Amino acid sequence: MSVSTENSSLDYADKSIRESYQLDQLQRLFAYLNEHSKYYQSLFTQHGITGIDSLEDLKNIPTTIKKQLAEHPQEFLAVPTSHIAEFTTTSGTIGNPVQVCLTANDIQRLAHNEASSLAKAGCTADDIFQLAVTMDKRFMAGLAYAEGVRKLGAGLVRVGASSPALHWDSIIRFKPTVIIAIPTFILSLIDYAKANNIDYKNSSLKKVIAIGQPLRNEDLSLNVIGQKIKDLWGIDCYSTYASTEMASA
Repeated sequence: MSVSTENSSLDYADKSIRESYQLDQLQRLFAYLNEHSKYYQSLFTQHGITGIDSLEDLKNIPTTIKKQLAEHPQEFLAVPTSHIAEFTTTSGTIGNPVQVCLTANDIQRLAHNEASSLAKAGCTADDIFQLAVTMDKRFMAGLAYAEGVRKLGAGLVRVGASSPALHWDSIIRFKPTVIIAIPTFILSLIDYAKANNIDYKNSSLKKVIAIGQPLRNEDLSLNVIGQKIKDLWGIDCYSTYASTEMASA
């Protein structure tokens, strides 16, 4: 099953076509924020920003930092709270969690983003994904990956942040072909398999979609953890990245 959206043809379009699309979307976004977001209404007024006539004009808008998102969560909202479908926060690993509210349309966009990245890793509707990321604790990543798998049309086993024992039971029981997990957890699965005489090298799993921790160096070569997984398991390793507070992936 292929992933298709209105702008999927832009991936390899000419620069002029992409920039024209980007400018149109920026102008739409500016107009919407100027009407609906208290924070950006104040920001635009403060800096005398009345519109966006070119992509270069984007540099005139001050960068929003995480501290501002944390201190003014309600002012960033550009929809009534009755339109919010999911209330989430960032993990808070480097400070107070940042509130992130998602509309139904935001969730559809997340699904498209994740399905597109999974497709680029060679995954298809024929795959079965095992999700080793929590769906609870206000964590958006678990929701995003689950929705992405559904958008792709593939099967999903939601094991979450559970023990290696339950994960191996699910691998043996459901025969998933792809696992979405942090890299160090893959090493835990290997250690558990060795200790319990599980033939992990001949399991159904063929790919790791790594999150939360890098698998590669800046030159895209495998880093120490990535190389260890490759040497011990021989499984294909892929990575995704995201920024919850920027609503981007």
